[in-house]
Amino acid sequence: MLKKPQWVKEGLTLKGKIITVVLLLVVIIGGSVVAFKFYNFTQNNPKFCISCHLMQPAYNAWSKSKHKGINCHSCHHLS
Repeated sequence: MLKKPQWVKEGLTLKGKIITVVLLLVVIIGGSVVAFKFYNFTQNNPKFCISCHLMQPAYNAWSKSKHKGINCHSCHHLS
């Protein structure tokens, strides 16, 4: 049977607990920022819509129309 390391038996020190909490917060906050930026890009940036080569003609027409200031999902809610 494997022996448990000493720090597992004794638990983390205060410094170890603080470092663990800080690292967890950095990971959670960093992940949230990345997730928000990805969501925002996919929902509000027309460049996401033209990432599919089939959308280039539609993007060209939209970018020259009077609706060019409106993002795609304002009209295409479920797409």
